[in-house]
Amino acid sequence: MIASASSVRDATVSSKSAIPSISRTPILKISLRLNRRSALSLLFKFENVRKIYEKIFTIEAKPELFIPDVIDDEVAKEKLKKFFSNLNFRNIERAIRNIEFISKGKLITGEEVFSASEENSFTKISALILNEISKTLIPDITLDNFRKIAEGFRYSKFFYEMLLNDSFRKIILNISQFSTRFSNLLSLKTYLFDMILSENNLSKGKSTDDIFEFFKRSGDFNLHDFKFLNELRLLILNLDGFVNFFRLSKELTSQAELISRKIFYENFDEDEKQAIVILGLGKFGSEEMNFDSDLDIMFITDETNQERYRDLTLKCEKMIKKLTHTEIEKLYEVDVRLRPEGKNAPILANLKYLETYLENRAQFWEIQALTRARFIAGNFEIAKKVFDLIYDRILKVKFTKSLAENILEIREKMEKNIKYGKMDIKLSPGALTDIEFIAQILQMRYLRNLNAIERNTVKALEKLFKDNLIKEDEYKTLSENYEFYREIEKFMRISLWTRLNTLPDEIEKLEYLSLCLGYKFPEEFINSVKSRMKRTREIFRNIVERITHQ
Repeated sequence: MIASASSVRDATVSSKSAIPSISRTPILKISLRLNRRSALSLLFKFENVRKIYEKIFTIEAKPELFIPDVIDDEVAKEKLKKFFSNLNFRNIERAIRNIEFISKGKLITGEEVFSASEENSFTKISALILNEISKTLIPDITLDNFRKIAEGFRYSKFFYEMLLNDSFRKIILNISQFSTRFSNLLSLKTYLFDMILSENNLSKGKSTDDIFEFFKRSGDFNLHDFKFLNELRLLILNLDGFVNFFRLSKELTSQAELISRKIFYENFDEDEKQAIVILGLGKFGSEEMNFDSDLDIMFITDETNQERYRDLTLKCEKMIKKLTHTEIEKLYEVDVRLRPEGKNAPILANLKYLETYLENRAQFWEIQALTRARFIAGNFEIAKKVFDLIYDRILKVKFTKSLAENILEIREKMEKNIKYGKMDIKLSPGALTDIEFIAQILQMRYLRNLNAIERNTVKALEKLFKDNLIKEDEYKTLSENYEFYREIEKFMRISLWTRLNTLPDEIEKLEYLSLCLGYKFPEEFINSVKSRMKRTREIFRNIVERITHQ
């Protein structure tokens, strides 16, 4: 399905900028009707920009003089290199090759897809595009990613004409600037871009549920396409300041729920649905998912008939296979290791077996992990029985000095998994896991007073502060540091295109990550991470100490 000109021209985006900056310009109303008056206005703008070229190229500037002509001229090409250097590009040769691809419609294969009449399409906007790319975080990365997207649109005249619109151009350049991952995916799924601009889908008022319903009406429902479309939409809104990280995280969790439930309802018949429950754990359970987060799930049944139990187990395995189906990328990575007895146990846990396990063999960290258990699909009555078992078991935990030492040992074991000299935003001392432990363990310790456990980390910290279980400075520090670490995680996923949690050693990647997070220099960024981790670890140790003395 190729994006139609009429539907894109009629698309609008209404929103209000929350973060004014050069790189995060607000999305304005999109209207791609290029009338004569607007075309003349653009010509005047290009005339001004063309004066820059006249200073660089000692040849007469004519309307028909375009970058492709300069590329083919070896003398002029040397001056073109100086021009690109002045535009903050570092790898000049690569930048020129990218421009050659973009301006001539030349694919990596060598095939040129432009007709003679289309060859000037990019040249008409080249000054505008290059000027704006030169102001991005790292122009080389932005141009690389822009070329990939342009190639996905097959360097079409229509795509270049759309770039004359301020809002469309800023969307494309924001994606190019901040996300290598989504630039690559968009280059392979450009047919979905029409849908993202349809029916005001870029409005901050639209939810993931709305997009899911819209997608269902569109015809052939492909879960991979829905996931990509929704994530790209959320990324655009997040980068532009309309959706903060916590809303982003909630929407990404809703997306995972919708996909999981769709597969569940298609996979199990009505009787089977009443015999099983699916629980979300980890960040799926706490509604704190990020781009590329795993799906931590647990399957539980009250079925006692062995034959029906085997059938249900096969259905669970089939569901996991569908959730991990690969089409360019995996739909999700699914983790079922938090089930009773871990990875060597059956995927489907029996309710009675779970009760016995929790009562007699479950270690503290396993009980702690279940504090984030949340109903996803199936029989809610079974889920309520599971939650009762978890709460009853938590109330039996004795918070002794021995347990406090055990908690510190658990963290030390986790830290040993970090490669020497690396900084891990999840596992390092004072990183994300310390904050999550604080939120979970304090709620376990004072469950009788709190009556319920808040799964979401930041909401839990707020609840603990209001109940005077953490101090105000602790609450502010932990909340701010948690959001900071999650932002790092986000940019590592979308910009560096990695699922690792360790900060990169390569200076180029570290610089890119630092700039994405608003730091001018990598050293400044690293120092900020270190100081936050140091303070978080101090609070963690103090709180672990406190739980045994109150």
